[in-house]
Amino acid sequence: VVTKDRSITLPSLGNAEERCDAFAQKVGHAVDTLETVARLLYPKELSKKWIDSLTLIAAQKHGEHEPLARFMKEKGGSLLFMRELRNMIEHPQVDAYVKVRDFQLLPSMELATPSVDIVRPGEAPISEPLASFMAQVIEELVSIAEVFFALLCGANVKSFSGLPLVVVELPPSRRPKWNPHQRISYGIVMY
Repeated sequence: VVTKDRSITLPSLGNAEERCDAFAQKVGHAVDTLETVARLLYPKELSKKWIDSLTLIAAQKHGEHEPLARFMKEKGGSLLFMRELRNMIEHPQVDAYVKVRDFQLLPSMELATPSVDIVRPGEAPISEPLASFMAQVIEELVSIAEVFFALLCGANVKSFSGLPLVVVELPPSRRPKWNPHQRISYGIVMY
């Protein structure tokens, strides 16, 4: 906004760094909650580095090609990144840090929206709008959590009547009317 005295007022997100730090803390707490759930099913087996140990345990206990083992191998890196995000903000290193920028006026006189730069060892640097980054992290975390819970339950389900009990995805027509958003349920395989 250009005022009468020709000065320019830029919009501001207000404490963009603090907002990003708070976001990273909440994401870290969500990942910690996944650990708590995993420890309910593997109380003695999981080490302090629970993501790595669950990946190994799932392969050893259930089989390397079983869904939980494959999922942990595929998504473990994303969970580690989400867990380490806060440390990269609060304790930046030369090769591992997050830099947050509020609105900026570019030399071209264009206004740049708040953005985030993420540098991690062995990874290509990420630079993107802050809102987009946060939305992607939330979407991936929710997706990971939903599948994580289903696969943990599926890998540890016990038959109670001699019938093979499994965890299944319900087709929309079979979802309970009182909870139409319920996608996952226990089921019995009938041959």
